[in-house]
Amino acid sequence: MKRAGNAMKRLAGACKKWEMRYNKNMTKKEMGILAIIALFVAGLVTFGILTQKEQKDIVRHLEEIENNKPVGEVTLPPDGTDFVSDVPDTIVETTPDTQAPAAPGSSAKLGVYELEISENGFVPSQIVVKKGDIVGLKITARDGKYDFTIPYLEIKMTIEEGETKQGSFRADAEGIFSFECNEFCPSQGVIKGAIVVKE
Repeated sequence: MKRAGNAMKRLAGACKKWEMRYNKNMTKKEMGILAIIALFVAGLVTFGILTQKEQKDIVRHLEEIENNKPVGEVTLPPDGTDFVSDVPDTIVETTPDTQAPAAPGSSAKLGVYELEISENGFVPSQIVVKKGDIVGLKITARDGKYDFTIPYLEIKMTIEEGETKQGSFRADAEGIFSFECNEFCPSQGVIKGAIVVKE
């Protein structure tokens, strides 16, 4: 902002000097045009300085993508931990595939989120919801038989290849809840994801 102020002062000084030098031959119309041009240039300088921060944020975001860092994702709870109460303030709520009021006169919403599971993992692997909302899950198994478990909430279901199963729960507590496939995973490992409940 200081650079913009200095640039505007220099521009105003140059305009005054030019006006004093050529004032005898300038009409009011020409002076008005000069003033408009000066304001336009000052606006461009100010706009350029204000957008520098946004440009830096975009560059950082692109670097994270190039380095395969997940953007806006939380760290999953460590193995053996199904729930963590710390939720980053910057995390953004996921838009549900379908949404409706949870009940007449209630501010809570019912959001239905579609997940797919395959040997490559869950897609999406993270869902961010608002505390107090009803969370509906539609989970489809793509390339084999899988189980889906949210251990902390004691939700468990088995899904056959090509099948879609549904489940729901009220997001009463803020935190990060891990979900996983650990019994019927074709890759013989554990596939994890997270449901983030934020205030």
